[in-house]
Amino acid sequence: MNWTLASYCLALSLFLSSMLSAQDKSSLKEINLSDTINGIYIPKDIKDCFSQLDVIYPDSLKNKARLMADYEFASGAHFGLGMWIRNNWGLWQGSRLKTYFARFGYTVPDATSSFILFAYHRYLNGKDLKGPKMRKKRKLNKRRLIKFIREIGALGEYG
Repeated sequence: MNWTLASYCLALSLFLSSMLSAQDKSSLKEINLSDTINGIYIPKDIKDCFSQLDVIYPDSLKNKARLMADYEFASGAHFGLGMWIRNNWGLWQGSRLKTYFARFGYTVPDATSSFILFAYHRYLNGKDLKGPKMRKKRKLNKRRLIKFIREIGALGEYG
């Protein structure tokens, strides 16, 4: 009798866990495709990140940021604007932005937000996103680097 009860419990727990994982996958897919999470717009690519940051980031701070070195801006904003990006743009949850950056090898939210900040600083200063400093910052393999350069190259001078 104990064996039957144990078998029943095991079968029930396997069934429930498969149901929960199916629900988790479904909600993750919804997050992945959604253009908003908790009422906040999620950018779809790097150009869209710049557009959103232009709206969010006050002009007075943009002017201060332009005067900093790119690494200084990116590291200084990591726990402020960078944390806001990670938490609100779904880099921890699997948003469409996380999926976009994962295609280029960025799967860690901290690294992704740092890259966004670094690239945004270059954008604010009118610097090329395809330059050698960006290639070094990305640390991507050659195939992913070529894919990323082609995609941002389609932006021309940032769209």
